Order: sequence, then structure tokens, then C-alpha cells
Amino acid sequence: PALAGQIYAMPGMQTQMHAVINKPGAFDGFSANYSGAGFSGMRFKFHGLSPAEFDLWVEKAKASGQSLGREAYLQLEKPSQRDPIKRYAVVAPDLYDAILDRCVDSSKMCMHQMAAIDARGLGSVASYAVARQRWSPGRGDAPALPYVKAMVCTSDDPASQIVSQLEPLALKP
Repeated sequence: PALAGQIYAMPGMQTQMHAVINKPGAFDGFSANYSGAGFSGMRFKFHGLSPAEFDLWVEKAKASGQSLGREAYLQLEKPSQRDPIKRYAVVAPDLYDAILDRCVDSSKMCMHQMAAIDARGLGSVASYAVARQRWSPGRGDAPALPYVKAMVCTSDDPASQIVSQLEPLALKP
């Protein structure tokens, strides 16, 4: 093959692949692992470009005028098959970190916040009922410290009876 490699995509993890392309050209690529409906259509062209051709490609992408922010990403991540190529002129500066931290949807708790709960000795987040205040990173109207309320739910003390008795646990964003 002209180029070979594999990048594992796992939630909350990042990886990168370095390649050396010895000559310009368009090369066929495909997904080598079954990943559900639409798998047979997961084919793409890999373009080996000269520096000048790469600059033209970047300009073409920027000419689309499209912006990739949180709301657009939430639409983009929905399952689909054989969608046309999309190009974005601008990507929100906090989007990559939100994707990696698994909280593009600002109503969901980020992984680093879950880890902070666990680090404070509250045990696994999965064993607690957790209510999170809506938090939008980078916005001026967001509270200085987001918080969660956590409680242990037992048969003697169901969550509905003890939720109002707990103090918020302050977490740094």
C-alpha cells in the first residue's frame, strides 16, 4: 500500500499518526474494522499534496464559510451514512477539549469533573445520583465554580428524601 496505519478512536483519549508521503497523489483509504451500519461506505481519498497545493486546499476549506462549534458538532456526531464531505472555515477554540473531555453538550458533566468527584473520596460517580448545574465554559455568564450534588441512594434513604439535605460540592472547571 502507498500508506498504511491505524488510529484507534476511544472516548476520552487522543492519539496521532505521523506519515511520510514520498510523492503527491490521491490514494484510496478505508475503515479496516467493522463499526456498524454504513461500514461498507467508510471509504475515503487520502491526498498527498505539495506545500503549494496544501495551501490551496486550506483556502478552499476556509471559503466554505462554515463554522464548527458545539451545536454543529452535536449534529455532526449523530450516526449517518454516506454523507457528503463537509469543510469548515472556523472551529471553535474549545471544541477539541470538550470532545476529548466528553462534554460537548454543556448540560453533561465533563470527565475531569467526574474524576474530581472520585478524587475527593466520594467513590465511583456511577454509584451516586449526581445533579449538575448547567455550565458553559468560556462564557461570561457562567458561574465561577460549577458544582454537583451527590448522594448515596440506599433502600433506607432514597434520593428523593436526601437530595435537599446535601451541600453542593464545588469543583473547579
